[in-house]
Amino acid sequence: CPKLEYLEIQSTATSDLRPLAGLTNLRHLNIGYIFSLTDITPLYNLTELERLWIGAYDPVPREQVEENIVQAVSRAGSNPCPPIVVGVGLGGDFEYSAILAKRALLRPLDEDNTDPYYAEMEHSILKKVNKLGIGPQGLGGRVTALKVSILASPTHIAGLPCAVNINCHVTRHASAVL
Repeated sequence: CPKLEYLEIQSTATSDLRPLAGLTNLRHLNIGYIFSLTDITPLYNLTELERLWIGAYDPVPREQVEENIVQAVSRAGSNPCPPIVVGVGLGGDFEYSAILAKRALLRPLDEDNTDPYYAEMEHSILKKVNKLGIGPQGLGGRVTALKVSILASPTHIAGLPCAVNINCHVTRHASAVL
């Protein structure tokens, strides 16, 4: 299945990952609880891989990434004139993650991320941001953000650059063709 993008392997007796070497379109790989796993070299050519989870330990837990983004919004408080749109760039190097965060702001508000993992993450972060209670213009309330948009890029597993770009009310506009 060469077009396979998501694969989850859980609690299996095998420790041979060689069959995965040909899955070059693989973007998310979850190899959980394979205690006899000793060789991951078959994964080296999976250049499209964005997310690799091995065993019970995630290199950068999703909850930690979400918390860092929510803290960035919390620190900004009412300064960006809420309700805001939050653009997030994940991966690449830090410079590229900042560019991704800026580009993420360009996604229409009614459009979710096409990747289910990031779409779920966007919704989760939006809930947490709105629970901050900053509200419109910082006067308190249930709507601090209208949308969280994430763009991701492959990165080295040892680090996960994360950039947060918060747009202010000035960048919100509407257009119409007459």
